[in-house]
Amino acid sequence: DDFCGGGAYVNGDDPQFSDMVFEAGDLPEFAQEPTGAWSQAWVSSAGGGVCALSSAATFDDVVFASNYADSGGGLYVGSSSTVTMVHGWFDDNSASDGAGITTDASDLSVTNTVIACNTATVDGGGVFADTSGSVDFTNIVMAMNTAGTASTNGSQTYTGSSVTIRLWNMVAQASTTSPMFYNQGTGSIGYSDSYNAGGGGTTQGAWGATSISSAGSQYTNISCDGNWQNDDASLVAGASVIDAGDPSILDGDGSRSDEGAYGGPEGTW
Repeated sequence: DDFCGGGAYVNGDDPQFSDMVFEAGDLPEFAQEPTGAWSQAWVSSAGGGVCALSSAATFDDVVFASNYADSGGGLYVGSSSTVTMVHGWFDDNSASDGAGITTDASDLSVTNTVIACNTATVDGGGVFADTSGSVDFTNIVMAMNTAGTASTNGSQTYTGSSVTIRLWNMVAQASTTSPMFYNQGTGSIGYSDSYNAGGGGTTQGAWGATSISSAGSQYTNISCDGNWQNDDASLVAGASVIDAGDPSILDGDGSRSDEGAYGGPEGTW
């Protein structure tokens, strides 16, 4: 038996989700029974909040909080889907792989989104992208996500060998000694800041040209107390990443974009 979608299950359709909260979706943990060499039965689960298959679903102002699945604790995107998201928040989701988001042979585009305080026991505390496809993140906060402690686990993101990942105008902060971003495929980071990456450095694996610095904590408060409603990912006064984003991206007031979740043309939310 496979379980997919604790809050919503989409297969072959293209819904628009807006102004919604997917919270406390709790799918079964992976199990294989009976144990031993002749095991024939298993249980797996994906998408504790939402599972989207063969879909062009869109998400606007959607929260994924405290969901669980074996893969994709908050959101699972698979089966050649093309999914877009703006104004998202992923908090306190958990999984074996991809506690916040998992993609599998699909394309995902995310802007103005916070991915924080998610916990994977193996790979990709924030995001796990495997098999093929692309993941593109612009104006995001990746904060305090955790995964396994090996240098290849990727506390914030993990990407497989046939995946393309882009992290742009990002503010990132970690609380582990393992590298924050592990990539086996084609990857790029630009106009981004990291803090507290630990002894393993910020990145591990195959990356092209990167542009990432460490300038201290930039956002106001992310507590990881299981309550996303008391967190504030806006930039602190005088933050070095204000007006430091990609100059080809403008904020709503026409100035050079800020890094983080509240920069760019969609930064007021």
